[in-house]
Formats: sequence, C-alpha cells, structure tokens
Amino acid sequence: MDSDVIKDTRSSWSLVGDLNATVSAAERNSDNVHARISYTHFLRDVDGVDLWERMPDRSRFLDWTCRGWGSLEGGNIIDRVVVSKADLADFGIHTDPTWIPGSDHRAIMANVVLKSNTGGSPRSRPAPFVPFKPSPPPRIKFPKNADKNKFLMFADEVDRLIASDPSFNAPVVDDESYVTRYSRLTSILDQSTTRTFGRHRPFQHQIKRVISLKIRAVVSKI
Repeated sequence: MDSDVIKDTRSSWSLVGDLNATVSAAERNSDNVHARISYTHFLRDVDGVDLWERMPDRSRFLDWTCRGWGSLEGGNIIDRVVVSKADLADFGIHTDPTWIPGSDHRAIMANVVLKSNTGGSPRSRPAPFVPFKPSPPPRIKFPKNADKNKFLMFADEVDRLIASDPSFNAPVVDDESYVTRYSRLTSILDQSTTRTFGRHRPFQHQIKRVISLKIRAVVSKI
C-alpha cells in the first residue's frame, strides 16, 4: 500500500476491499503474522481507523468475510474498511449474508458518519438511491463422484441448444452482434447447468445482528 498517497490528501479518505490482512490473530484461522504486522504499521503510518478493529465482540465464526468452500469452522475477517481517523465521528459495520456467485467472500456493509468541516455537529452523508435488485439464484449443485457423467450430459445439452439456435449462424461483426451472441450463450449455459445439475435451496438468513457500536460494546461485557 502506498501510504504517501493517502498522507498527501487534504480530504477525508476511506479504503474498502479485500486487503487480505487482519489486526488480530483471532480474526483468522491460521494467523499470517507478516501481513498483520505490515497492515498495523500501515494503519499507524496513515493515522487510519480499521472499523472491524473497533468492534470488540467481532468473531471469525460469525463475522467472517471469507471462508473456504464447504467449511463449517468459521472463516477469516480479511475484507476491511479503513477511514481517516481525523474525520470519523461514528460508524457501524456488519456482514451481508447474501451469497455472491463465484466467490468465497461475502459482502460487508458499513455506515460511516463524518465530522463536519464547519465545526458543527457530525453529519452523515445521505445514502444514494439504489434500485432494488433481486438476490442471485441459488448455487449450482456440484455432482457427487457417482454422478460425474452429468458433466458429459451438460456438454451434450449445451451443444444441442447451440445447434438448434439459428442465431449462432450469424457472424459476429460489431458490438451489437457480440453482445447478442454473448447474452444468448450465457442463457444457454444457465439453462443447461440448472437442468443438468440442479440448484441448492435458497439460503434463509435468520440471525438478527446488532450493528450499533455502543450496544455491541455493552453486550460484550455482559
């Protein structure tokens, strides 16, 4: 991380994403000491606040952001949110249970209240309007060893649908024809995987998490 770029900025800043680092050995199944030391040095160098570090009752078993496929032993808290300490008034952070296709990570949600530049009370920037998006479909079932023949069935199904679709006879010559071909092929792959392998049942998240920093701090002492 280039700390000089951050230190030279004259405005509030934040850093969000998969930093592959932790601030505590309890946040990871197998502690990466070198990454943890480098990350804590970075935070100290740029005078930044790691939001997960401010959550006293965080746990890699409940708050994990990355976990290996099929694991039931918790995960790692390696997706971080860092904010400039001088501008932070209050915050909240938690994980989102929505499954993200093609990834062993899950999303993190953070609310940040920044201090006013005019010396008044803390202000919270209004959240932008985000249109509703339906959750992605459940994951495709990976076949068991006894069902490896389904891979051949899948390939045959894809070939059959492509051969029966006259749109694949048209050449790809421009952006429009490329998008059309790409969209049609994506649809065929989606149909074939669903028919051949099936899908898991949708995940039903029932745990109601408290995201208020003050309330969680009190609960952790009970």
